This record gives sequence, C-alpha cells and structure tokens, in this order.
Amino acid sequence: MFKTNKKEVKPLKREDLEGKGFNKIIELAKKQKVAIVIPGDPFLATTHMTAKLDAEDAGITTFYVPGISIFVVAFSLTGLQIYKAGPPATILEPSPIYNPKSSYSKLIDNLKKGLHTLLLLDIDVEKNRFLSFSRAAELVLAELNRVTQANNLIGIGIRRANSFDQKIYIESLARLKDLHDRRFPQVLVIPGKIDPIEAKALINLGANQKLVESHARTIERIGRKIHLKS
Repeated sequence: MFKTNKKEVKPLKREDLEGKGFNKIIELAKKQKVAIVIPGDPFLATTHMTAKLDAEDAGITTFYVPGISIFVVAFSLTGLQIYKAGPPATILEPSPIYNPKSSYSKLIDNLKKGLHTLLLLDIDVEKNRFLSFSRAAELVLAELNRVTQANNLIGIGIRRANSFDQKIYIESLARLKDLHDRRFPQVLVIPGKIDPIEAKALINLGANQKLVESHARTIERIGRKIHLKS
C-alpha cells in the first residue's frame, strides 16, 4: 500500500513515541501530515494515547482510524462471550531479578468469578523474541498448581489471528504447554465458566467434550475461594 502511494515509511521503536523521540514526530507533523500506523486498535495501549494527547497539546489536530483489536478477535474466533471477559493480563518471561505475580493474581480473580481471561504474551521485536502460548501455558500452570490442581483447565492458544495461516489450539493447560508452534504473534485465552453455546463453539473448533466437562469441574473448585500464594 505504501509503495503504491509512494509514501515514505519509517519503522518506529517504543522510544520514538516517547519523550525526545516523539518530539521529532511532533515537529514533523507541524509541517506535513504524519500517520502512525499500528497493528490492532492503537488506543488500547497507554503509550499511544499519551502520544495523541502530547500532539494535541502541541496544537496538532489528530484523526483516529479504528483498528481490529485482538481483544475482540480472540473472543470472536473462539465463540466465547466477550461480556463474560474479565480484565486481561500480560505474561512475561520471568528472570532472576524480575518475576511479577500480578498477572497470575488477576487470572485467579477472573477464574474465581467464572470470567474468561485474555493473556497477552511478551514480545521484543528488535531482539526477535516472542513468548509462545505453550511457554505461557507452562508458566500459568506452574503458578496455578501452587494453589489448586489446574491441569484440566482449558487453554486456547491462537496463532496469527485473522491471518490466512491462523490456527487455534484448544487443549488442557497440561497438554497445551507441550504444543510448540513457532509462528507468531500468539495469544493465550483461559476460559472461565462456559455456557452451553460457548461449549458447542469450542467443540466445533475441535475441543473434546470430556475436556469441557473437566474444565467445568475445575472452575467450580476454583470458585470455592482460593488465593494465590505470595
């Protein structure tokens, strides 16, 4: 598209949208039209909203073109009802100096309420490092199993959503952690309480009836008030 319209394209890094880096874009926008093109829906990210507000403070008129967000796509693809979704969370690859637990606490809270959880997976495009849904399932399962037996919880791994080569894996977390797919980006969805229509949608996508039933029993048990250990 850009080549056809003979537009100059410059890949941006995070620092280009913050501080001094973004000041350069603001100065350019004072002289000509500038488009910042972002996958998904841009204003679901705090950084992008801050950039918009900074531009407007500098007297630049902004125009928003909505994108299709993974927050919507993930639920549309799986048949899970978005009105039953709890707050999303991001799973990071832990390190010896940084291993936050807030995402797991949020997941536990959603599960206790029977709500579905969309788990975004850490990426570093510059280093070509992407967290897979299988690794995320492994990390999630390790944390959940500290407080309850969670092997039979359903995990839905989605690869390259809305692409021609998209694929959806619906397995128990115990099995999903061993299903390695190296095409990215990916997300992980962990359902809460599944109603009959959602169950049929998952089964039509390849889920096993017994898996759905085991998941329901696990959710019921989780709902009996468990707490993530510190």
